[in-house]
This record gives sequence, structure tokens and C-alpha cells, in this order.
Amino acid sequence: MAVARYPLPVVPSEQRLQVVRRLVAEATASDARRHGDWRESLHVRNAAMVTLAITTGARSGEVSTIDLADWHRRRSTVTLLRDPAGRGPAFQEEQPVDDTTAALLRMWLPHRARILATLDGGDVPALFVSLRPNSRGGVLWPAGMRLHRYGVRDAWRRTALRWHTDGEHWTWVPTRLEQLRRPGPH
Repeated sequence: MAVARYPLPVVPSEQRLQVVRRLVAEATASDARRHGDWRESLHVRNAAMVTLAITTGARSGEVSTIDLADWHRRRSTVTLLRDPAGRGPAFQEEQPVDDTTAALLRMWLPHRARILATLDGGDVPALFVSLRPNSRGGVLWPAGMRLHRYGVRDAWRRTALRWHTDGEHWTWVPTRLEQLRRPGPH
């Protein structure tokens, strides 16, 4: 078995741009269908999450903690709760988002609202929520709950693996979001 060497190689900016373009194309096509299927929401949510991670450099756990109130539409920024993993206390940081990411976040909001409408009870403050019921620790959780950091990570992994097998030569795309979000060579 091969051992991963850290840090893993990052994706060059030209290839990162190709990833963003494909995510935008998939999200736009899914959003245009508007059948109300969770798979359509999946493409839109994943595109918004991944482009946000790429734009801000946020880790999966940082993306999962973003609330709807943390996205400042007028200023086109998002407030992240940075946790330097043992290198100091957590702190808040405001990061700008580009026009593409802002458009994807706006596209995601109606999907999010439709999912949250199925919940009995209060609103969920999380920007990114689960699309289907799932279980954690033997407890069944309904769709619309805050997406955990592992959910963010797995959402990207499934997207990358789907691209690897679609016959369009996207096997170079890493399955780890970390390799996309970290700045790479130009």
C-alpha cells in the first residue's frame, strides 16, 4: 500500500479554473431543470461550497461552520471561523468572494429554502445543509441539517470520483479538497 506524502501536491491555478468552470456549468444546468430533485440541489450546493473553499482558502470544517448570516451579500464577503489546529486560538476572518462564487451562493439559496421547508420546526442557520436524511451515531437526521465537515469533504470526493469515470479525461482532478483550496503554482 502506498503512503501519502504530506503536504499533498496542489492543483495549478489554470487547472483550478477548469474545475470551477465545470462546477459552474453543472450547477447552471441543474438549476435550470428545476424538477425539485435533490440531485439538482446537489450540483448547485457542491459548486457553491467548492468555489467558496477555493476562493477563500477555507478548510472543510471552516466551510461547514458558515451560517447564512456570515455571508455579507452587499460587501461580497464571508466571515469564516478560522481554527488554526493547535497553532493558536480560533478567530474570525472576513474574506472576499468573487463574482462567480457569489452567483453560485445566490443560486443555492432557493434550493436551501426548499429543503428547509420540509423540516418541522425551526430554521437551521447553516449556509450548507444536508440534502437527504442520514444517520450519525445510530440517530436518523432529516434533510436540512448543518452539513458536517466530513459531509463537505465527502461531497467533493464524490464529485471528483464521478468526474474520473465520466469518460472526459478528468482523472487529474484530486479527490481531496485540500489540494484545490491551497494556492498553487501559476
